[in-house]
Amino acid sequence: MLLLLILPLACEEPLIPVPDCNSNPCAENACEPDSCRFQDTTSIDTNPDSTFLALDTAWTSALLQGFGPRKAVQGKNNIYLTCINVSSGSHMLVCIQKKNGNILWTFSDPNVDYFADIHFHEPTQTVIAQRWKRIVALDAYSGEVLSNYSIGNYSSSATYGSLLGGYYYLPVRSHDSQKGFILRSHVSDLTNWEEVYEVHTNDVDGSRPSMNSMNNWVDPITNDEILVFQHRMSFPRRIDILAYNLTADSILWWHKDVDPNGNSNIQQINIFDDKVIFFSARLVHCVDLPSGNILWQSNLNESEKRNFILASAEQVGGNPLVIANESSSPEPPFGTLYLSFVDLSSGQVVMEITGERPVHVIAYNHLLFMSGKNRCYDLSQNKFIWNTNIEEIYHGLGYTLVDFDKKIYYGSFGIDGNVSIGAWEIPDEWF
Repeated sequence: MLLLLILPLACEEPLIPVPDCNSNPCAENACEPDSCRFQDTTSIDTNPDSTFLALDTAWTSALLQGFGPRKAVQGKNNIYLTCINVSSGSHMLVCIQKKNGNILWTFSDPNVDYFADIHFHEPTQTVIAQRWKRIVALDAYSGEVLSNYSIGNYSSSATYGSLLGGYYYLPVRSHDSQKGFILRSHVSDLTNWEEVYEVHTNDVDGSRPSMNSMNNWVDPITNDEILVFQHRMSFPRRIDILAYNLTADSILWWHKDVDPNGNSNIQQINIFDDKVIFFSARLVHCVDLPSGNILWQSNLNESEKRNFILASAEQVGGNPLVIANESSSPEPPFGTLYLSFVDLSSGQVVMEITGERPVHVIAYNHLLFMSGKNRCYDLSQNKFIWNTNIEEIYHGLGYTLVDFDKKIYYGSFGIDGNVSIGAWEIPDEWF
């Protein structure tokens, strides 16, 4: 999981500035955070064992029995988790203090089975959780419910929404599945929604049109706000990439049938400078955002059947792109996982290394963090510097976060059934 980059919107409503510090001791910008009252479930490692995961353990915090982290986001001082108990079918949102792992608050909603998506809006200190058409906004300081709203008049929505600038965007479909829409609402509201884009089945030569993977970009010359996303049609199965000018209320460009496989990665589309990186099932696409010109399309290796359904990308330095991806095989071990170093300007693979489950990649200066046994790759030395026997310790690890206080956070699923989230210190020598 990657750190959220919040881009300003050209048409965004002005927000009230957040003070330098807040009298609420549990706030992200608290004046006296040490006085925050919390539920203490933390084990602080006062004599850290540097052999455990090969890093010093800052703290571990136990979650309720069986509640595993599904997705996480972070602010300056806190981590916000959406958790689910698979055996009981229950769920909760959890706020954990990054300094010591203390649980500040929890929240659950009987109207949903679990929250599939979670976002944090720094300027207003708002946590936004989503399950289909239900959107819940919580005060990040206290967990107080600011709004809890189910969007009506539509049959279904996308799995994920997008927090872009001061607005939350959500794709939905009409009851007859003949139309698809993109809705948005300001973070300070989230109960009144406007339609900013509409498509009909006649426009796309398919049925049940839906949108996914949204991101936005502001044209530095015109200041127009451009929304980039994908169309996904059910019958026939096809994928389009589209850029819509929200300022001019018109389509900027539209590429149809970019992958005959008819499937795609539904995570947020990457925008690096003015280039769009989009993953369909079998291809990586690079599109020049202002013009819409397709700069390159690649499967990264002609001799292999690559799969980008769960791929992720990070830009390192000025040009190279690092893409976590996999090759598929019908025979055990059913494929190989790779980190592909790609020239962003040409799509050429410069170097490729094999890892273990590098589905999510986080770039932190010259370090690349990922899941699996090979957990950190040093770009300056061109080698893995953190290899662990993590699968011998845990059944698995959940979402990963890295912050600029030089800590790594992992949700862990223990062999004994216990679940916790922990923080490990990044060694100074890695820098």
